Amino acid sequence: MFLIICKRLIISSFLVVFIFSGCRKSASGTDSVNGDAFIEFSTNNLFGGKNEFKSNSTVGGFVSRTNTAGNTKIIITAVQMNGPQIGTAMLTIYVPQNYSGAISGKFENDNTENTQAVLAIGISNAGTIQEGYTSVNGNYSITKLTGSEIEGTFDAYCIDETNSTNISLSSGKFLGKF
Repeated sequence: MFLIICKRLIISSFLVVFIFSGCRKSASGTDSVNGDAFIEFSTNNLFGGKNEFKSNSTVGGFVSRTNTAGNTKIIITAVQMNGPQIGTAMLTIYVPQNYSGAISGKFENDNTENTQAVLAIGISNAGTIQEGYTSVNGNYSITKLTGSEIEGTFDAYCIDETNSTNISLSSGKFLGKF
């Protein structure tokens, strides 16, 4: 069920991204801040016909940061376009509010951890979803987190419950500017 929700979230993010790309809001209070995003990784199996994802489009890519209930939620959404094929990677990370510096975590964290994360990746071709995976385990490391940017690395094992398939991601990198 969680994976179905994540897939719907990916599709919804496509719509939100195209409607609001380039939008900036106030950084005060609980408002979000949107900015530039980049994600890349290698795969053990073909993903969209390739063994590499590297975001290459500013259209649809964004970073948002929202402070709520003592945590900061950071969403990095990056897009790889190749003709009618669109790949999306969406990394959602929760860190303690007002945290800066470096921090590491696991994708399989439970609710008692200081940091939590989920990675959802998908490929669509001419609007038809071909593949969609969600992380079930792996590691991430935020190497830089400031009031204006985030960057780090990751590896993950992801599954597509609909098709009972899996994919391993390695050499992952992410970068976002708020």
